[in-house]
Amino acid sequence: TAEEVDALRGWSERRGEWKHADSARRKGFIAELSDGALTAELWRRLQGYVPTELEGKRAVGLRDHLRFLQYFPGQFFAPHCDGSQSATAGDGVFQRSLLSAILYCSDPED
Repeated sequence: TAEEVDALRGWSERRGEWKHADSARRKGFIAELSDGALTAELWRRLQGYVPTELEGKRAVGLRDHLRFLQYFPGQFFAPHCDGSQSATAGDGVFQRSLLSAILYCSDPED
């Protein structure tokens, strides 16, 4: 909902340490945050749209590490392919990302 988007945007702006990204690949602002409760809620709502299995691997959730990006007129993120991320979970199970989730928190006109 619009209220949830506003809450998420406000949360990231209050908690995030925003850094200016200025390279040939990206011009904008980025904040990197971790929040297990938020990623658990996002996964609960997104998992119905994610294949339960991909490349013989089972979908188990989202990484706790979230990236929030802000762009203003003239700023951009050049086309690219996301890389895979891997880590060992708290229970000792090895996990690797195969998909990226992007949530747009702006109006389509922005």
